[in-house]
Amino acid sequence: MSERYELRGVRIGAAIVVAAVAAFLVWFFVIRDGGDDNGNASAGSTAGPVAASESEIADLAKENDQEIVWAGDQPGTTNLELTETRDGNVYVRYLTGDAKIGTPKPSYLTVGTYPFPKALHALEVIAKRPGAVTEKVDDGGLAVTNRNSPTSVYLAYPGEDVQVEVYDRDPEKALDLVTSGEIRSVP
Repeated sequence: MSERYELRGVRIGAAIVVAAVAAFLVWFFVIRDGGDDNGNASAGSTAGPVAASESEIADLAKENDQEIVWAGDQPGTTNLELTETRDGNVYVRYLTGDAKIGTPKPSYLTVGTYPFPKALHALEVIAKRPGAVTEKVDDGGLAVTNRNSPTSVYLAYPGEDVQVEVYDRDPEKALDLVTSGEIRSVP
């Protein structure tokens, strides 16, 4: 009988730890930079989300002396949405249909460019984790996804301090975009 109570205590403890970690992650990724002291939602970003053209994205890259990666022209796209965060991450989102700029739905192709020292080495480490799926890409690049979250594919190249994330709700599309060479720097 005491073994049952010990096992129950372990389960309760594990549930509390999982809940605490989940609460921290929600705070870190959603709430922490979600607004300023006045509740303004734009405080977490320095630009966007805004509608942007290819030339406006290229101008931002030049202005910040930073590479920005995108998927080029994509069929069915009605708006390109650009968001730049305080830490230099840049997101290009391909909205379709009547989706409005800033829509909270994560249903759209998104290409994230993250300044990341030794990005290729970091992906090589991640590629060794259980569930990791890797693909070699042109120019010595490495693409990594995970069977547990296949909708995001991460990409890095030798000698570059940029990591790229390609998200699509269709895992095959995300991987195809990366391996096809369509993911590239904005000219």
